[in-house]
Amino acid sequence: MGKIIATVVLIIIILFLTLVMLWGMGLINYTPDWLPRWETVAENRGLNWDCAGFPYLSLKRGILPDSAEQGQKVEKPAADIKGIVLDFVAEEIRVVPAGGDTVRVEQTSRKALSEKNVMRFGMVNGELIAQSGNYDWMRRGAYNHSIVTLYLPNDFAYNVSLNTDSGKISVDGAEASGLYISTVSGGTEIRALVCDTLKIDAVSGRVVIEGAVCRSVAVDTTSGPIAFTGGAEEFQAGSLSGSVTAYIMEPVKCNMDTTSGAMRVNCEDASKLEEINFNTISGTAILELPENDGFTVDFNSISGRLESDFPLARGIYKNGRIAVIADTVSSGLNILRR
Repeated sequence: MGKIIATVVLIIIILFLTLVMLWGMGLINYTPDWLPRWETVAENRGLNWDCAGFPYLSLKRGILPDSAEQGQKVEKPAADIKGIVLDFVAEEIRVVPAGGDTVRVEQTSRKALSEKNVMRFGMVNGELIAQSGNYDWMRRGAYNHSIVTLYLPNDFAYNVSLNTDSGKISVDGAEASGLYISTVSGGTEIRALVCDTLKIDAVSGRVVIEGAVCRSVAVDTTSGPIAFTGGAEEFQAGSLSGSVTAYIMEPVKCNMDTTSGAMRVNCEDASKLEEINFNTISGTAILELPENDGFTVDFNSISGRLESDFPLARGIYKNGRIAVIADTVSSGLNILRR
């Protein structure tokens, strides 16, 4: 009897979530009377009711008023800008370096854009904000396969935020103080980025970072794989089922966290490395190290095994300076010599 009740409850939950997804995507036009009231309450509290398949609450940022300017190009002196926010849904976002002392955002498309699909933009508290022309509180944006390109001057001294639901994000050779990316299913590709802080939050989108030089890197996904090549003093990567592969030059601290995703870290130079952490349930953990002054392994696992190319005496190699910590349930830790 208990199994029957549990099955019925599970079916009801699945049906409810399916209806919510269809409603959030606009396939169901019915809107409950209480939602507009909730929207007003949320806005009064500085929140935004976002619908992208599932409804969820997020901090309100980058939402322009209906009276904002509209067009396919905006250009401002870099000296007048204290930050940049690009907030789009399905449009592809590109960031490329540009000479001069202006910041320019352009929207292009193979086909003519209708008025409702042309981006809107404006200045809010010193930030240049551009967003989908049809971006409302339901997050229904311009599904028009257009490309939004940000031309960023060299040595931009402020933060850049890029947000999409399903649009691809690519950054090539840019420089900024901080780069913050949020996406649901859109892939992210970054090449030759120079910044202080890089932070990426994704659900299922693939994240590829090549040739980046940053002080701090933090990447989190649900199921999307993560691949990093570059320099970072502090590197953090987490995923439920996505794999994590990192080739890091001169890291100081590394933190890898997955549920079932495989993890592989290759440290090109371990002279500055202080600590590296692996945390997983069933994902494999592989650490590649060059010859070094020594490390201490703290390995905790129920059924996983520790293997090392370096000779260990009670978990210690040479002077034991570097802390290698691994917590697993069923997977092991393999330390390889580069």
